[in-house]
Order: sequence, then C-alpha cells, then structure tokens
Amino acid sequence: HCAHRDTEKNVIVQAKLLSQEDKRALFGDRSTSFNNNDIQVIRLSINNVSDVKYLLSPADIDLSIIPYHDVAQLMKTSSASSLGKGVISGAAGAGAIGWGVTGPMLCQSMTIAYVCIPLGAVAAVLTFAFFGSSIKSMIMNRRISKDLREKALHNKVIITSGGHYEGLIFVNSIDYKSQFSITMHEKCNKKNSVIFDVDLKDNELLK
Repeated sequence: HCAHRDTEKNVIVQAKLLSQEDKRALFGDRSTSFNNNDIQVIRLSINNVSDVKYLLSPADIDLSIIPYHDVAQLMKTSSASSLGKGVISGAAGAGAIGWGVTGPMLCQSMTIAYVCIPLGAVAAVLTFAFFGSSIKSMIMNRRISKDLREKALHNKVIITSGGHYEGLIFVNSIDYKSQFSITMHEKCNKKNSVIFDVDLKDNELLK
C-alpha cells in the first residue's frame, strides 16, 4: 500500500512514508537505529509504461537524502569492541597460564599453579567467545551494507520501457518534508523530463 500515487506521461510514481511498524517489519531489531537517530524512510515505486527510457537520480529528488553507507554505519553492531575484548582476554589467559607453569618453579609454591592455570583456562574460553561474537558481528555488518546498497536509491537508475523500480530513501527528520518533487529525464533527450509533485502529508497522519 502506498500513500501517494501520481501518473505523468505514462509513468506511475508511488511513495509511502514508512511507519515504525513498517521499519520493524523490514529491518527487525535494527530499526531501533532509526528511532534513536530520528531518520525517516520513504519507499519509492516507479512503473514506466511509456515507450521511452527514463533516468532516476537521487540528485533530482528534492530531499536531502542520506547516503546508504551512513545508514549502514548506524545499523552496524560494534565488532571492534568484541575483537578488543578478545585480544585482552587472550593476553590475560596466556599470562595466567604462563605464570601458573613457571610460578611454582620460581616461588616453589604449587598454590600459584592451582590458581593461575584454571584462571587461564577460563580466560581462554572467554577469548573464543569474544572472537566468535566479533566474527558473527562482522558477517552481519557486511550483510547490512550489501542489503542497503541493493535497496537504497544511491546511484542513477535507468528505468526502461515497461520497467519497474522500487527502492528506499533515507532522510534525517530535521531535513524531511512531506511535499517534494521528483524529476526524471528521458535517457536519450535530457530536455524531455517529467516532474512529479509528491505529497505525503496524509501519510503522516496514518503513521
């Protein structure tokens, strides 16, 4: 369902401002990133049933669009934090085990071995856990970047005759406006353009 629909020169443009429920359905738990950073998400759908090719560019949309990689950065988990904890835990574990082996010989006390070696073993387990969490986080972060690159409008798009485009636009709430224009230029004749005046004011009332 799209809140706005307009047709010009046999090109159909539909747009919708995503609600919090829409964001949760689309991005899952990571939708909280948009709530905390106050980002608006617009779904854009275009059907070209004309007999010419049109170019759609982010620069021709009358909004301050956030680059997809900036959005991805907001949604990423901190893999560096887990990696750092793993390095610290690993160093501590190695030190504890090393002291547990050499300590009794230097101090002639087996108590050191009984204390340090188990502590080192625990630290080693924690190290694997931290590194495992870090690797999982890095994999998820790569997937987020890939998904956003595919879904967000960030480059010029050629919509052929009979073609369809669907993508997302991200805008800071402070820059968002419910009424904006979308200009599309004919691929082989830039002077021939079609302009759509999008109005999502009623859509805001439904959020």
